[in-house]
Amino acid sequence: MALPTTVSTGVGDPGHHPPIKSSGGDFYCIARRSASTDIECFKATDPTDSWTAQDSGNRPIHTGNPDGWAIATHDNIIFVINWANDSDRYEHYQFDMDTDTWTVDESMRSTSGDPPWRHWASVAVRSDGDVIVAYHGEFDENMMDEWQRTDYARREGGSWTTGQGLNNGGNNHYGDCHVVKQSDSDQMHFIYQTENENDDTPVTWEQTGVRSLDSSNNLDGQNTSNGDTAGTLMGFSNPVSYDDGGTERVVWCGYDGTDILAWMSTLDGSDDIQSPTQYTALSDDVYVNDEHAIFSLAEDEGNLYLVWSQSSDQDIYYSESTDNGQNWSTPVEILDGVTCNYISATVYDNDSGTKVIAYLYDDGGDQKYNEYSLVSDLDVDATVVNLTLSDFNAVVNATREVDGTTDALTIASQNASINATRDVDATTQGLTLNEFAAVANLDRTVDGTTQALTLTSYGADLDLDKIVEATVQALSLTSYQADVDLDKTVEATLATLNITAQNADVAFGKNVNATVQSLTIAPQNASLNMTREIDATVASLVINTFGAAVERFRDVDATSVALDIQSYAADVDLDRTVNASTASLTLASYAADLAADRNIQATTDSLTINALAAAVNATREVAGTTPALTINTFQSEINTDKNIDCTVSALTITTFDCSIVFVTPSTDPPKQVRNHRRMYTGRR
Repeated sequence: MALPTTVSTGVGDPGHHPPIKSSGGDFYCIARRSASTDIECFKATDPTDSWTAQDSGNRPIHTGNPDGWAIATHDNIIFVINWANDSDRYEHYQFDMDTDTWTVDESMRSTSGDPPWRHWASVAVRSDGDVIVAYHGEFDENMMDEWQRTDYARREGGSWTTGQGLNNGGNNHYGDCHVVKQSDSDQMHFIYQTENENDDTPVTWEQTGVRSLDSSNNLDGQNTSNGDTAGTLMGFSNPVSYDDGGTERVVWCGYDGTDILAWMSTLDGSDDIQSPTQYTALSDDVYVNDEHAIFSLAEDEGNLYLVWSQSSDQDIYYSESTDNGQNWSTPVEILDGVTCNYISATVYDNDSGTKVIAYLYDDGGDQKYNEYSLVSDLDVDATVVNLTLSDFNAVVNATREVDGTTDALTIASQNASINATRDVDATTQGLTLNEFAAVANLDRTVDGTTQALTLTSYGADLDLDKIVEATVQALSLTSYQADVDLDKTVEATLATLNITAQNADVAFGKNVNATVQSLTIAPQNASLNMTREIDATVASLVINTFGAAVERFRDVDATSVALDIQSYAADVDLDRTVNASTASLTLASYAADLAADRNIQATTDSLTINALAAAVNATREVAGTTPALTINTFQSEINTDKNIDCTVSALTITTFDCSIVFVTPSTDPPKQVRNHRRMYTGRR
């Protein structure tokens, strides 16, 4: 089923209650029961398909008509704080995602003595399961005036503490309170707004207040700033807390009727929250519903994501910040044609493994679920079908994983840079990177697990700093008038690796490894440098050069079948061993030098060296352990400084206007032949 999906036909309410992904990989949300005032827990194995109410017979029944709820999760438990204005009560429920049952249904606090101007709560949970709630408490009376207060309460060992005021006293209203747990400890941070006008209820906010509660339940002093949301009385979003390179940040957003604002606070040496810094994030209009600004903030790995209902049409918009809320991307409409009355968002990997902003929203009275894929400086992820990024005269940056889980991922860039500083991963089918007159840099792993990975470069540099790996099928690197640099391993585990370079350099800093089938490297008018091993374990390795140099400083090893090295008007230098353990090794050189400074060895079958108008130098042993060794030269020299050894079968040397020199034969030396147009065949 296509997104969005309907969870319930019950109307939505305020409060932060986004979708949840359990440790078991299922998806949950708390929403109003269809055609009812009660809430339910809904579950989906695939959130894009359908949602089903769980344990309906034991669902909590609130005293009065619920007006909102907030949730938090810990150890696969959903903690719910529900409130109702008509009954002046806050209630607490728990739902166990391991057993799909409601387990706790209890009263948290009654405010019937002098109820707040509106009920509101926010909840967080410590690592030991203790629950911390910030909420609008009862009014206080001071010199015949009443002042709205904010309180917090704790649930410890199954019992609730008496509410304690977060307010700092005096003739001030306090409200719009929130609590968030510090990311690396059980420290809790509260944020709220204040004003000191002598009104019966808050009319406009004038300051922001922040306080911290340590793990021993010591409440620090209040810190304030002059930032506020003015007449938007419920103008704060939910806060998020995260580690930013060793600095703990607490960030939240707000709406003042004109601009979307962001507040960022850090901690002192005691992990107490400090006075926040306010930024004007976006000049955009947010829909305000019954004094609530309809937006929601989510965080993942230090990146901030904001979704909101725009006032002009109540469609849903999105923006992100990568610098702790100081700057935000241009707003993008991610869902149109809706009437978004409330929204709550989070970030997780969906059922297909795609990182998404998942949000629950009220669409004109129906509760719906939707997702927005994070295609930006995080993962580029094509889960099911095709993802295509086309960039002209621009930069394509995938600073984390580029992941095409099922089908193809294509990145096409012209006159631009492509940077994938982490994994480029095509799990099932193809990944294609095309670039024209540009730079493609893959700093980490390029991994095509099942099928093909293709990198195409025209007049550009192609740099793979780490592993280029195609586990099952083919990896192709094609470069025209450009450099192809593979600093580490190019590995095709099962099938083929093809590297084609024209008028360019192909350099492999370490291993080029094709475990099962063939490796083909064909440069034209270019240099091909293999500073370490080129290893084709099972099948064939073919290296073709035209008017270029092919240099292998270490082993060229084809374990089972054939190794072919062909050079035209070029140098072929093998500084160490050329080894074909099972089948045939062929070295063909035309008008070029073929130098094997160490052993040329074909363990089982035949070794063939063809040279035309060139020199063939085997400075050590040329050995064919079992069958035949054949050396054909035309107008060339063959120099074997040590042994030419064919243990079992025949050694054939064919020369045409050439010299054959055996400097140090092992046993009975073959006769030296000088400038004869005939064939010499000898057997030991």
